[in-house]
Amino acid sequence: MKDVSIYLTKFRTAHSLLLEWVVLFLCFGFPVQVLVIILLKSESTPINMGFRALYLILSLYLIAIGLLSLPKKLPLGMYIFLLFWVIYGIRLVYDIEFRGVTFQDKSGFYIYGYAFGNSLIPALAVFLNTSLLKGKRLIDNLFLIVLMANLCILLPLVFIDPGGIMGVLTKRSELIVFIHEIPVNLINAITISFFGGILSLVTFWLLLNRKKFGSWYHEMFIWFLLLVGLFNLLAGASKGPFISFLIVGFYMVIVWVRSHDTVYRSKKIWYPVLITIVLALAATGILYWQFERISNMMIFTRLENFLHWGSDASSNVRMELWKSALNQFLAHPFIGDKFLTDYLNFYPHNLILEALMATGILGTFFFLSFIVQPFYFFYRLPKEDKSDLMIIWIALLAVFLLAMVTGGLFSSPDFWIMSAVAIGLFQQYTQKKLTVSEPKE
Repeated sequence: MKDVSIYLTKFRTAHSLLLEWVVLFLCFGFPVQVLVIILLKSESTPINMGFRALYLILSLYLIAIGLLSLPKKLPLGMYIFLLFWVIYGIRLVYDIEFRGVTFQDKSGFYIYGYAFGNSLIPALAVFLNTSLLKGKRLIDNLFLIVLMANLCILLPLVFIDPGGIMGVLTKRSELIVFIHEIPVNLINAITISFFGGILSLVTFWLLLNRKKFGSWYHEMFIWFLLLVGLFNLLAGASKGPFISFLIVGFYMVIVWVRSHDTVYRSKKIWYPVLITIVLALAATGILYWQFERISNMMIFTRLENFLHWGSDASSNVRMELWKSALNQFLAHPFIGDKFLTDYLNFYPHNLILEALMATGILGTFFFLSFIVQPFYFFYRLPKEDKSDLMIIWIALLAVFLLAMVTGGLFSSPDFWIMSAVAIGLFQQYTQKKLTVSEPKE
């Protein structure tokens, strides 16, 4: 009997780790895939398709495991999620198979692969196995995969670009390599900035809570990683991830200040803030000294164009896409029009507008209900659990804010999967709190 118990424990641990790594690689593992392509000097499409097929197979396996050990009560968010995907899935199939709607030069198989294979099915695997999620270990592994992803971006960028560090920062950097003497764009600028922003936010939170560091060199390593994240954030020169970084970073400072009752009395608590001020002053001095070179950084140029209404081409395209999506919704308010905009035949780079355009009021009701779920459960978490799970929350916020300005419903696996993780994990912690606080009969 003891041997059976040990076997079951090992079996459960193995599946718990499998679930975590499928989640993390689907959400944050793309730059690691790119490193494989660079090392093998192979075409990107077969390798990326191979990884996507592997994630799908593992997700289906995890769904089977979840169905065999189905809990008595599944998260409400899962049912809301499935209801939306029934409506959105019908829209995709109807538009592609019966109306002949096409997305660029991609086949229907490509869209189905992203929508069902890498978004719907993995997120459902998470919902069915939420009891396998372990908060602390998941956070440690998330930090590890985000670190690996940023290094896989940073090293090729710096070594490939002939201009070195400043050469990377004075343009909108993309990871382009030559495979069989043909230039291939492996990682676009938005992705580079996004991963830099995630690492910057995670390390910033760790520095705010520096009491958890074991030694001074551990802390110095985290400072170094913060600089790595900021470099990638600026290298991509993408407005969406940069503004998301500022919003989430400001929110983190507010949360940190409110969580410390002795914030105005303890000098130690203000240590990270003082260090940040000193670094900001030093950065200001460097900017003044090297103004000519620094002012040529692409992120500053793009932000300046963004502030001058109408002079930023990418923002103008976004606005036209949003107008098109809104007009299509107003023309077909109940069930929506189609899954792509009339303008450029693209997704509108805003998930809420896209839900309205593609599924109308009917589908958007369930979509908004789904979005509310992680916010609701995070709000209900006890104070100490909020602090412990903050990195999961930071990652979700970064993914969510990015999805409001880039990406589509079928092409954003990280949004669906991280939302499922947050709902399942936060609800798990909330239920533990309720169980502990219930009076004994």
